[in-house]
Amino acid sequence: MASPETALLKAYRELVRLGERLRGAQVRLTPHPDLAAGLHTEAREGLTQLAHLLGARVEWIERPDAPRQAVGLELDVLDQDGASA
Repeated sequence: MASPETALLKAYRELVRLGERLRGAQVRLTPHPDLAAGLHTEAREGLTQLAHLLGARVEWIERPDAPRQAVGLELDVLDQDGASA
């Protein structure tokens, strides 16, 4: 099983890969509760800050049905009229 740090690193990379496409988006980060319990507060806050720097709003939602080894990433991207795409 991946460590919490490895799971967060993968989420960091995905946010960076998405870059400008995150501007104005709602990002939901969805770890399994067991994984969330192993995340250091500073690392979690760092991921949130990265998303904010890229222009996204962030929400953390623990999901018991999520994989235990990954931080899920769900996006609601707004179109130019402000509607969800």
